[in-house]
Amino acid sequence: MPKIAVVIPAYNEAASIGLVLDDLLRDAVAQVVVVDNGSTDGTAVVARERGAQVVDEPRRGYGTACLAGIAALDDDVEIVVFLDADYSDHPEELPRLVAPILSGDADLVIGSRTLGQCERGAIAPHARWGNRLAVTLMRLLLDARFTDLGPFRAIRADALRTLGMRDRDYGWTVEMQARAARTGLRVTEVPVSYRRRVGRSKVSGTVRGSVLAGWKILTMIWRVWREQDGALEPPPLPSPPPRGGRELDPGRSQRVPPPHVGGGQGEGDGPTTTACVETITVVVPTLDEEENIGPCLAALATQQGPLEIIVADGGSADRTMAIAREVPGVRVVHGPRGRGAQMNAGAEVASGEILWFVHADCRPPAGAATAIRDALARDGVSGGAFRFALAGRGWGYRVVEWGVRLRCRLFHVPYGDQGLFLRRALFEALGGYRETPIFEDLYLVRALRRRGRVVTLHETMPTSPRRCARDGILRTVMRNQALLLAEWLGGSPGRLARWRQRDVGAGFTPARLARRIAGLLHGRG
Repeated sequence: MPKIAVVIPAYNEAASIGLVLDDLLRDAVAQVVVVDNGSTDGTAVVARERGAQVVDEPRRGYGTACLAGIAALDDDVEIVVFLDADYSDHPEELPRLVAPILSGDADLVIGSRTLGQCERGAIAPHARWGNRLAVTLMRLLLDARFTDLGPFRAIRADALRTLGMRDRDYGWTVEMQARAARTGLRVTEVPVSYRRRVGRSKVSGTVRGSVLAGWKILTMIWRVWREQDGALEPPPLPSPPPRGGRELDPGRSQRVPPPHVGGGQGEGDGPTTTACVETITVVVPTLDEEENIGPCLAALATQQGPLEIIVADGGSADRTMAIAREVPGVRVVHGPRGRGAQMNAGAEVASGEILWFVHADCRPPAGAATAIRDALARDGVSGGAFRFALAGRGWGYRVVEWGVRLRCRLFHVPYGDQGLFLRRALFEALGGYRETPIFEDLYLVRALRRRGRVVTLHETMPTSPRRCARDGILRTVMRNQALLLAEWLGGSPGRLARWRQRDVGAGFTPARLARRIAGLLHGRG
């Protein structure tokens, strides 16, 4: 049984700390540390009488007390549980809290009062509203899906050390959740019960405490989102087994370049240096792209360095495959119809260390391959994409470009038509693309953001404006944003894809938009 320790920060909680300690299941807990944060009412005396280890920390602050409790833990503690001293939580629910960690399914478990039974009046209305605002902000900025910032939580001790926790007051709980999201920890929530606390809250019970706590929580989320390296650098990835059962010859280097397609050194140009340059495998998904595949492959052929090009077709009925086979060095594979499935099929047979996914209607810029290698060489970068542009004239297209660039700057969420790239080892560790009928690129980028920074390069990759030209700019933008909103609210990819297909070319009005979103949410799953 892993050794479990409980840390309880306490400030003037003499009336409740005994109840908390009495309800703890001592058979399941090896160490109980109560951190007296400058109490004047005998809290420490009550805690010692109940057999708890008491640590004196006169410097005020919830985070300060938590850090002092962590420092006092035994070296062999494997799971750390944080619990408030005001008896609002239910200590007897600790086994439910640590169960996902014991089963190996999670690194951090948050006790969600939102999902559990919360006594009426236990959370003040302004605190409940602030809680919702905070979890919404984390979802937007960090792609972290929480329902609560509950203080009752459990975390693996080694995972806690990797977070580099620093906050010393109101921002402790949200800092832990935000950093866990940024570092890629496995986080889950379990429902817990919550009741009215004993005595008055030192934070939500006062105007000053509520304002300071709210400000600190929101600024902490913003600060973690803006951080670049340091404590948030993702841990090294283990080398996963080859996908698809491909065997690696132990006598060969895994960096032997494929047939050279790019425009680097050729035969007779002097000594080759490809052994020092990472090979990029470009995967181009296609479905009836005879008008676009030729120019796309021509642009790829001008790239520098070792390059492998794979066209992953989903059953084209036109000349797409014939055109692709005419280009020297291009490999053609077939996969199930669907962009995610096709790109996975191409990645299955890739030999490059880097994967670059390029839509057939995009035009890769000169020097793109070199820019990709340089970007992935930076510390903390998990992947990236190129600057978005529409290959058409008109102020409407420029407005769309501006909106996409603003999204990438604020939220670091590029899409597939911007040429996503990442290391193959990371792609395999993430399980590749989700083979959904829509948003396969969004799901991959969300996973990438949990492993490090997703960068948008300065180089521009133009893409075809054919959807805007066919359906109109305003209608296309409205439909796309409605789909994103419905997905964010829980709509299933299958329903969203069917909606998009029905609405292509149909009248798209605000009333129709509202009805569609309501229908999607009513039957989400």
